Amino acid sequence: AELHGGGVAAGTASCSSFATLGPQPTFTWQCSLRCREVYDIQGGILGDAVGYGKTATTIGLLDSRRGIRPSAPQEDEPYFFESVATLILVPSNLLEQWVGEFRKFLGDGREAGSCPLRIVAIKTATQLKAMTVQRLR
Repeated sequence: AELHGGGVAAGTASCSSFATLGPQPTFTWQCSLRCREVYDIQGGILGDAVGYGKTATTIGLLDSRRGIRPSAPQEDEPYFFESVATLILVPSNLLEQWVGEFRKFLGDGREAGSCPLRIVAIKTATQLKAMTVQRLR
């Protein structure tokens, strides 16, 4: 079950139905829900058939969350650095298409500077090894 605020609940649900026969037959539903735990999650996977708008949906979600700074759990803070970046992994043959889609949906479709999000496209392992936290902030 999805909760307001992006959480996910783990629990149990059971439903049963009852029918009463007689002069006026009735049909009744009874449902019981129990929440065991609530997890605050960020991230996910969007999988769908080709042409159903996965790219546009993802870009729209990222644009709607622009400027929101998530916080790391207090016990994990020493292992995190503050960032509003989103990591998107795509096959190398689709990298330029994704960059172009960001410009198309969020900018004027032509110039790199027209997109309000800063895009860092890393094409090779050498570029990845040369990347620093400071360049990603």
